[in-house]
Amino acid sequence: LISVIWSFIIGYPLFRLKGHYFAIASIAASLVLKDIFEVWEFVGAARGIEILSMKYSPPDFLRLIFKEDIYYYFVILLFFIIGLLILNAFRKSRLGFQLRSIRDNEDVARSLGINVQWAKMKTYAIATAMISATGAFHACYIKNIEPEDTMSLDLSILIALMAMLGGSGSLWGPIIGAAVLVPLKSYLKTLLGAASGMVGIDLIFYGGIIMLISAIEPKGIWGIVEKRRRRRRN
Repeated sequence: LISVIWSFIIGYPLFRLKGHYFAIASIAASLVLKDIFEVWEFVGAARGIEILSMKYSPPDFLRLIFKEDIYYYFVILLFFIIGLLILNAFRKSRLGFQLRSIRDNEDVARSLGINVQWAKMKTYAIATAMISATGAFHACYIKNIEPEDTMSLDLSILIALMAMLGGSGSLWGPIIGAAVLVPLKSYLKTLLGAASGMVGIDLIFYGGIIMLISAIEPKGIWGIVEKRRRRRRN
């Protein structure tokens, strides 16, 4: 609830910006919040908040405290399925059609009577609620919440790149982007990073692969899949 309220507060000025300016402003806002939380003693400042699971005997389904990781896997799998169902229903809803109209041409959408600002803010609130639920699960799993782990610049950029690489505006695009980027980042970091004495080389390969796919298909990996599906039909 707090995150949804905050999304309306911060979303109102942010959605006056468009395109890349909005993305940059969103990342800047998260960095400002990160700096605030790092000096706010009420939430543990830079050391964060530790969740002491010793107070509760597992299994505790209310607080998501389990002895074995397999239970966490099933919980996050349930989150994933519910998220897919919500997103699929959202795409077919009136708000989903409004957003696609805004994406294609914001001025035309406004001329059709769509309240562009309100549509964006409602979507932002829905997305914030879903991310907050996932973040709460993550906190229960790692038993600790730190500003550096949850609001860092690297994380903000990685989330944006998942959508860009997989294909923003589609249901499966960001999922594919996450499935590719997260293992790829870890693999390259292990293979070409500090372990091999070549710090930063993994980031060059990482960025190069993203640039290559983006150059081939601006709509990302899902755009490539969609093109091949159309060719087969024809």
